[in-house]
Amino acid sequence: MLLAIITGLLGFIAYWQYQELHSTDQTLKDTLETSRLQTRATVFFQLSGWTNEAKPRVRFNIGNAGLTATKKLIYETGCLYTPTPVAYPWRDQMPPHNYTLGPKQTDGGIPVCAEEDVIVPPTAYIYVFGRATYLDTFTKATRETQFCFRVNQPPIPSDRPRRISPVDVGTPCERHNCTDDECKNQK
Repeated sequence: MLLAIITGLLGFIAYWQYQELHSTDQTLKDTLETSRLQTRATVFFQLSGWTNEAKPRVRFNIGNAGLTATKKLIYETGCLYTPTPVAYPWRDQMPPHNYTLGPKQTDGGIPVCAEEDVIVPPTAYIYVFGRATYLDTFTKATRETQFCFRVNQPPIPSDRPRRISPVDVGTPCERHNCTDDECKNQK
């Protein structure tokens, strides 16, 4: 009888230890996933202003907000000039550029809309857009970031050099300002 009670007590203790270990294991898995999300590469785009040229071009910054470097980063950008506003300026075909961004690195002043011979009337609507695809360091999954902006007209060129401010460069489009799964829902 005493042996049965001790055996039952040991069985209860073993079950309790199993439950505690399972709970601790899940907590560690959740902590590891949170750590991965906080440290993985996260690419972003940001409009930064206009180039200071006779024919100004839009500039943008591309950056990595994460604590790990990007792998196999390819970014694509494009632009569209139209006489009237459009709801969906996105194009699927854009010229790709291979790139690498280190942790917390931002590269700025990259020009887009570089068609030198395009004359843009002062009443035109200008849209700039693009995407970046890269590999997640931890899961090897492909990540995606997209951007789309309706850009305000460039300042009128003058003979005197001046500093062009990035203030009020453009406004985001309704779609294609997204990352990862958000982008899949905006196709």
